[in-house]
Amino acid sequence: MVVFQSFYEKGFGLPSGAFFRGLLHYYRLEAMHLKPISIAQIATFIHLCEGFLGIAPHFNLWRTLYHLWAYPNKDTPDVVGGAAFSLRQDGKYPEASFKDNNKRWEKKPAEEEMVEVEVLLAELQGLKAEKLTGVTVALSFAKRLI
Repeated sequence: MVVFQSFYEKGFGLPSGAFFRGLLHYYRLEAMHLKPISIAQIATFIHLCEGFLGIAPHFNLWRTLYHLWAYPNKDTPDVVGGAAFSLRQDGKYPEASFKDNNKRWEKKPAEEEMVEVEVLLAELQGLKAEKLTGVTVALSFAKRLI
């Protein structure tokens, strides 16, 4: 696996976890396809699940909150840095001022896959109502690295 120093600066570590490997497999990517910000997003999502929701990283929750933006396209991303994940702009993730200018959208999980996701989204909305912000999640994750 080819990785870059900037990945470690964004929270990546070896050996990589099953969730990260599963994302790469599902999207047919290699780690080197990802931009460093995507490494940070994946690591922060894992921290959100484990630290705030009290669960292992949940794949269908990930698919509900994020979509893949690959260039030149999803089937043939550039070898280095040709893929990035982006938050969907539907307000389900706690408020955050992360830069997102992606225009394309991935399909969301099928209805039957959404049962557990709906429960998790309700819990996430409860955390948002208690004033959890995306910045709080990111800062909590960053403090864990120090």
